[in-house]
Amino acid sequence: EVVRLCAEHNLEAGTLWIDKVMQLYQIQTIHHGVITVGPSGAGKTAARRVLREAAEVVNGQKIEEYVIDPKAITKDELYGVLDATTLEWTDGVFTHTLR
Repeated sequence: EVVRLCAEHNLEAGTLWIDKVMQLYQIQTIHHGVITVGPSGAGKTAARRVLREAAEVVNGQKIEEYVIDPKAITKDELYGVLDATTLEWTDGVFTHTLR
């Protein structure tokens, strides 16, 4: 399915790139959140999109995807914060998304 989607999106389905897509799949099956890191144009977004589309076709389910830019917000806004005075927890973007 990944190779077919690559052809549909005019992407070159090289062996190394397909291996990376499959590694991303394996990581996503054991983790709730995944961070992809690499230089611009390396295929991070394309790999994520092709994998999502392939999984939707194979599993027959719509997949929700949330992309968060951690550089755009503070650590407390990302993960959440505990008020030291009231001991009240305030969810961050990431925590709220997981709930």
